[in-house]
Amino acid sequence: MKKSIKLTALAAVAALTLGAGPSAMADDDRGRKGPGGHMGGMHFEGPRGGGAGLEAVLAELVKAGTITQAQSDAISKAIINAPAAAKAAAEARKAAHEKLISDTVGVAWADIETRLKAGETLAAIAGDKKDALIAALVKEASDRITADVAAGRLTEAQATERKTGLAERITAEVS
Repeated sequence: MKKSIKLTALAAVAALTLGAGPSAMADDDRGRKGPGGHMGGMHFEGPRGGGAGLEAVLAELVKAGTITQAQSDAISKAIINAPAAAKAAAEARKAAHEKLISDTVGVAWADIETRLKAGETLAAIAGDKKDALIAALVKEASDRITADVAAGRLTEAQATERKTGLAERITAEVS
């Protein structure tokens, strides 16, 4: 189960345990749902806001026997570590993307970056490999969308919408 699903489940359990009911998963004033937002009149901060409210919710769940102290500690640790894990994942995706471009074009990423900063387009840098680059980037984006559907982050309808015109958008970005 993904961390976001676990956190959503935790928020639902906490809300029901504390009597907040269905309103617990309603959007807060910033459009967020669940943890980090308003829950049944309580506001608790996410990993950047100190988490005092979250700790109180977890303490109540432990007290009520809904979760163990070990589970509470694991939840707290996961929330604290979530930003670092997300950053590491984003950096890994960026590195893979840069490697894909570099390998397809046959030019070191540092050189591509320098040339892009100088005003060249990826199409100009790719030269006769432009079509191969576009195909690789379309496949990368399509695979990412498919993975998001498999992980439950997108519906099939959303995936179809995002894939529509994908090649044209990527071609425009490369050129």
